[in-house]
Amino acid sequence: MAGKRVKRNLTPLEFDTAKKALVRTAPEVLEGARLYMVEGYTMPKAATETKTHQQSIQRASSVIWKHHQKLKGVPDGWQQITIIVPENRAKELLTESHDLFNAYSKTLTSDV
Repeated sequence: MAGKRVKRNLTPLEFDTAKKALVRTAPEVLEGARLYMVEGYTMPKAATETKTHQQSIQRASSVIWKHHQKLKGVPDGWQQITIIVPENRAKELLTESHDLFNAYSKTLTSDV
């Protein structure tokens, strides 16, 4: 499904930690982002509730999500996922994932 947006949900604690990346953002925009990311509101409903623009909430949510990912140690262009697989495939997939990440890490140290 190309182009389908993935809802980026955070816990209240994750949101409060990550929102620190937005020091000059209006409180109502932060509240709209919280309603959207934590409470599960749609973006239009969050914008209506906080009397802000959807675009402002979208921008704030994007910055908060990126900061959250950085705090978790997820490199730009990578995504952390949780999957359920048969036990016999789990080790194979974990090994492949670690190999990819190790190869990525080596590119970082070779640039130094």
